Amino acid sequence: MRFSLFKNQNRNWYYKYGSIFIFLVIIYIIAHTATLRTGEEIVNFTDQEKANIETLIDNVIFTNSTTLAAGAQQVNKRNAPDKLKNTIINDLEKFIRSRYDLADSESLQDLKLFLVQYANAGFPPSFLIDYKLRVHSFFWLTEDAVFLEIIFWSLFGVLCSLFYYISEAMAKGEFKPNQEYIHAAKLFYAPVTSLVIYFSLNALISSGEANLNNLKHGLVILSYILGFFSGRTIELLSRLKDLILPIGKQNEDQAAGSALDFQKLGEEEQHELILRAIDANDTKWRTTLPKILSIGSGKKYIDGKKTSLNAITFEVNEKTENLDSQDKIPEFVPFEGYAIPTDVQERTELVKTQSRKAPGSSVSRKGVDACGTVGLRVFQTNNSIQESYLLSCYHVLCHPELKQKVFEVKDSVTKEEPRVVCPAEKDARNENRNIIATIKAGKFNQFIDAAIAKLSDESLLSPDIEGIIGTKIYDLKKGDEDSSFRVKTFGAASRFANIKQPRIGKILKISDNPTIKYTSPIGNRVVKQLIQVEKISVEGDSGGPVFTMDGEVIGLIIAGDSTHVSYVLPIRTILNGLSIQL
Repeated sequence: MRFSLFKNQNRNWYYKYGSIFIFLVIIYIIAHTATLRTGEEIVNFTDQEKANIETLIDNVIFTNSTTLAAGAQQVNKRNAPDKLKNTIINDLEKFIRSRYDLADSESLQDLKLFLVQYANAGFPPSFLIDYKLRVHSFFWLTEDAVFLEIIFWSLFGVLCSLFYYISEAMAKGEFKPNQEYIHAAKLFYAPVTSLVIYFSLNALISSGEANLNNLKHGLVILSYILGFFSGRTIELLSRLKDLILPIGKQNEDQAAGSALDFQKLGEEEQHELILRAIDANDTKWRTTLPKILSIGSGKKYIDGKKTSLNAITFEVNEKTENLDSQDKIPEFVPFEGYAIPTDVQERTELVKTQSRKAPGSSVSRKGVDACGTVGLRVFQTNNSIQESYLLSCYHVLCHPELKQKVFEVKDSVTKEEPRVVCPAEKDARNENRNIIATIKAGKFNQFIDAAIAKLSDESLLSPDIEGIIGTKIYDLKKGDEDSSFRVKTFGAASRFANIKQPRIGKILKISDNPTIKYTSPIGNRVVKQLIQVEKISVEGDSGGPVFTMDGEVIGLIIAGDSTHVSYVLPIRTILNGLSIQL
């Protein structure tokens, strides 16, 4: 049986990127062996060579001193006669040229001039410390040619990292051909970013923040590493930005103690800072860390125990030392002068929307088997007339539109059957008496998944759920996380499965950005600023209302996994997005 690593899509990937790699290697070797451009580098004397030079000078002077007549002045480095200095200069030149292949005649003239100045100054050791020799090399490490060397080696680094990590993914059956655009993007931004970092380091030399004097072949290594870990290269660029463009002394002091400063913020301030950081970096993190299931504001776990520390929480389907194989989640995220702690938590699966072909007290579009749960009765004022609507998720009430990739419905305009039935079509097929509303409006984007249907008569939908009338809103606070605070929900599928109603759970995070698995053709989508709660729902509960224990409205169930968590769309997001009222 042929090993799965070499199935067609894998083989095509190897052909493509292997060809790029071989082409670059051939171009690199030809360019470096051609006579058009000779490789050069700048070197300093090693400590051993400086010691050898000192010994050579002392030996020549000692030999000359033993031939002096009695009573003659003792010769040393400072008072050596010109003839002796010339002898030492010639010996030093032979010694240096025996160890180094000078780049050209100009380099030889520079060396001779240096040796004359060195001799006239009395051969001080300090002269040897900073003198630089221009010598032949296979690499281009001088002048403008060094930029090409950086580009080549950063590209080699990118390609080697892709070969290593993609082959690992292929072997595990985790290779995703649709992410090839990410691989290609690295070939473009990694060399440019490596050059920018090189320029930044050179700029910092003058301020004493960095020193490239002894880099030499290390420049090749640095370029390769910057390419191999291209995701972390972006982080390095951010840190260099703080050095090159400091805000001021106050900012420097803040950076030195940023972790402490973050802990000194109030809990709500920490939460707001975390949300801003997530909003600014969410797309980048998900691109460089594709195993991320959700990114949110939550509590940090230490040794498996939840602490009171607030952090940016990354939920992954496999917590390993080399997350995403290439780029590791940093322990702290620098943002607005603070170092925000992070925490990596493991969850085994993507959350899924919870509308399915299920019996129970449910709702769906007429003729559509996919169903969910009636949420709330809401209102909208049109021309001074208050009209009543049924509220649920967009993927429940507008399932036909979503299958056609229509992400917004306005003013009842749709090409699909507009009528809504309750109970759902699956529970009472072709029962016209169950038609209670027609689709009015809805939105589906990265912040909202909700829709409303205009009730034929408001009496068709009771305003209360087991005595709860949802007319008041409760705004969650950071302190509600993982406390004695509880929420409850009433789901159609849960009710049918004889699960005790209401289902009750704790708030885990008041803001999270999970990846939700929608049905085809939508697939996986990130929905932002959802509330993560303990598992209080099952498939078929999407759209179900979530209340505090006192009956104040929190939001609607939108998704959940099979074992651990459910997600709630905040009610204020819905009311503002659809211009409705409770």
